[in-house]
Amino acid sequence: MKVAFNLGNASQIAVFIAIFFLPIKTTLSNFGIFLLLGTTLISFFLKGVDLKIFESKKFWLGTPLILFIPFIIGLAYTDNYGAGLDDLRRCVFYVLLPFVLLRKDLSKEKTLRTAAFALICGSVLSMTFLLATNLYKYFGQNPLSGSIFAYNYTGILFAKTLKDMHPVYLGSYFLMSLAILLFGGTRINRGIKISILLLIFPTLVFLSSRIVFLATLVLLAVYWVIKLDKKLKTITAISALIAVVFLGFLFKETYVYNKLVNGVKWELTQNVNTNNLDTKRKSDSRMSRWTAAYNIFYETPFLGHGAGTEKSKLIQYYDDKDMQISKENEYNAHNQFLGYAIEFGTIGLFFCVTYFFVNFKMAFIKRDYCWLAYVAIVFSCCLTENYLIRNMGVNFVAIFGVIFHLKDEF
Repeated sequence: MKVAFNLGNASQIAVFIAIFFLPIKTTLSNFGIFLLLGTTLISFFLKGVDLKIFESKKFWLGTPLILFIPFIIGLAYTDNYGAGLDDLRRCVFYVLLPFVLLRKDLSKEKTLRTAAFALICGSVLSMTFLLATNLYKYFGQNPLSGSIFAYNYTGILFAKTLKDMHPVYLGSYFLMSLAILLFGGTRINRGIKISILLLIFPTLVFLSSRIVFLATLVLLAVYWVIKLDKKLKTITAISALIAVVFLGFLFKETYVYNKLVNGVKWELTQNVNTNNLDTKRKSDSRMSRWTAAYNIFYETPFLGHGAGTEKSKLIQYYDDKDMQISKENEYNAHNQFLGYAIEFGTIGLFFCVTYFFVNFKMAFIKRDYCWLAYVAIVFSCCLTENYLIRNMGVNFVAIFGVIFHLKDEF
């Protein structure tokens, strides 16, 4: 009993480390995952393996394992084997972590509470550091030089205060924390909960990610519909209207406002080598890159071009179509579904969509709004980023994509 007890504690510590460091440093999150996998191997040796899980379709279709399968298939016909192996290595947690579900000794509810608490703690630390550093840059180093909502203090430059972080990925972690606070998952004092919310919303503004803004609105709308009574719905609706008007005046003519309004219009139209918000440098819009990705997919729509070929195929297309900015920056598709389509064709795209469909269906049936939020957040991020093949996205999906299934009796 003592060994099992200590092993259980070690596993919970591993989960905490893996999730706590997600919004801080991905490599430290890796350490927690390896620790969890190590305790899982020990558990298999001491307690045995629950092999009946292999009989469940949910294990094969609902866990991140299904996201890994196309990479194995795609290696068989790729012309860029080295890049394909790199992708395989980055996504290996998709195939390793689902085996945690074979354990017989992992407390489901305790693991979910640990995960929720860890993400909130890590997010609070990350947001506090980001906001404090940003305010210091504005008021301390370069006092009152233009708007604090200008380019230098928002978006990429705001997120890069934490090395190698990106606004969309940070936004997904903070939104998941918001979902936990709104829909449950951990016991937090009301005053502390309000304080955390007061950290989350300004941080999301400074991240200045359009897809994160959209996901935030969806999250709040769902909360408004299912959690508030009629009186509170009226009060919050009026308050939201007043807030929109106030924020409209506050952000008007700022970089954040222009990015949300003019930037979206530019990104969603065909623009090659033209100016967006930056009048000094030209660029290519997302729509032009999505069109490029679609045309490459259309060349081999069934199986695609193989694992690891997305970037090389796009760079070649950019060169042919004189999209020099995209070529120089070696841009990927900035859409995970198109990325899967280029490399794995319709077959790979089917695996990707199946993952979202199965998890959405299971979460909806269980009325698990934190799980639904997870699906919605990751799906949204996949619309504008290759979210599932970067370490920041892989760790988030691999960990939470397994933890939510701990609730299930396969």
